[in-house]
Amino acid sequence: MHHKNATFLTQVDFLYFTGIIYILLPRVNSVCRNEYTRRKYYRDDCGLTEIPQHIPAEAESVSLYDNFITHFPPGIFSHLSQCVTLSLGANLITAIKNETFSGLVVLETLGLADNMISSIESGAFYHFKFLKKLYLDRNQISALIPGVFSELKYLAVLRLSSNKLSALAHGTFNELGNLTHLLLFGNQITAIETGTFVGLSSLVNLELQQNRLSAIASDTFKGLASLQYLELQSNRLSTIASDAFSDLVTLGNLRLDGNLFSTVPSGVLSAHQSLQHLNLADNKLTVLQSGAFSFLIYLKTLNLTQNQISDIQSGAFKDLSSLTALYLARNRLSKIGNGTFRPLTRLGTLFLHENMITCIGPDAFIAQRHLSRLTLHSNKITSLAPHLFRNLPRPLRLSLSLPRSSQDRPWNCESLCWLKMEEENGTITWHISRYMAHFDEHQPKCEGGLRWDDLKCDGEGEFRRNSICAFSLRTVQRIRGQLLFVLFTFQQEI
Repeated sequence: MHHKNATFLTQVDFLYFTGIIYILLPRVNSVCRNEYTRRKYYRDDCGLTEIPQHIPAEAESVSLYDNFITHFPPGIFSHLSQCVTLSLGANLITAIKNETFSGLVVLETLGLADNMISSIESGAFYHFKFLKKLYLDRNQISALIPGVFSELKYLAVLRLSSNKLSALAHGTFNELGNLTHLLLFGNQITAIETGTFVGLSSLVNLELQQNRLSAIASDTFKGLASLQYLELQSNRLSTIASDAFSDLVTLGNLRLDGNLFSTVPSGVLSAHQSLQHLNLADNKLTVLQSGAFSFLIYLKTLNLTQNQISDIQSGAFKDLSSLTALYLARNRLSKIGNGTFRPLTRLGTLFLHENMITCIGPDAFIAQRHLSRLTLHSNKITSLAPHLFRNLPRPLRLSLSLPRSSQDRPWNCESLCWLKMEEENGTITWHISRYMAHFDEHQPKCEGGLRWDDLKCDGEGEFRRNSICAFSLRTVQRIRGQLLFVLFTFQQEI
């Protein structure tokens, strides 16, 4: 995981470097966008090095995107008292001073993304009484002065992603009671002080993925009573305090994938009955303990892909009566017991491919009357019981093979005549991946060189080797026994 985060940061630095090179190189094919009206002033990609002096005072929308502007003289925007939208992204701006934006008294959207901003003075946004959207992503910001945004009473969207922030201090987002979306992904954040988000009572979406967080302390998210989406994937998390999410009473979507959890943080999750989507993929989970997801009665999707799960204890999925999709692919499961999925009565999608499954209990899916999509390819199982899917709805989308995969073991297709008959009747169809170049690549690989299309079965679901011979395998075996008996009798008489 450490290696993955290091790779990500290298990619971010590379993007910064290539972006700077792009800005400094001559733009051979660039086309200057000149558009002037009383209400609009657009000069994008025009090679400007400073703010034009003749922007109309009546302009409501001003865009100077993708130029070479490095700084602003104090008061340069003071005459734009009617400007609502100002785009200054993709320039060479390095700092925001106190008087930079004086005069923009009705501004609602300010775009400063893709610059080289490294410092913001404490009163830089003092003039914005009605600002709703502030874009500061993809800059060089390494620290934020507590209270720097406190005058932005109406701010709804704040984007600070892909900067160089390493810590978030208490008071950083004070007075932002109307903020609904806060994007902090792609930084270098290792710690979040308690109380950092206090006062963000309207926050709905918080994105902290692709940082360097290793733990979440108590009260980290205190006061976020409206939060619905929390993204913490691709960090270094291994522990979360039991009460860290206690104030998140409306949390519906939680992403914890790409971290270092060795056990399901069940104590943290159990109090969140509102949770509908949980992602724990790409962690270090080895066992799903009994009651791991207790009380998550409204959970609809659970992603456990690419862990090291080898054991699912009885009662692991207790209370998940609303679950419709379960992803367990790329783990180390060796068997599926009869009671493993019994509580999951509404399950519609189940991914079990790329495990080490050798056997599936005959009643493994007896409670799944809504399961319509099932993947089993790239396991060690070679046959399926004829009545395994008896309670599943039809048509059933099934995956037994992955195209050109060395992980797929040949199937004993002679024992799958019942499946062949369902395929021909259209009651079972193949789960076709977008990677499959040809339609027939989804078909099971048969042992002994037998092609699935050449598999011939009689009306009773028994195997026969060609269409000319109508004898079932059972009939052939019976005739063979009779012939041997006749031969033995003949030899005795001689």
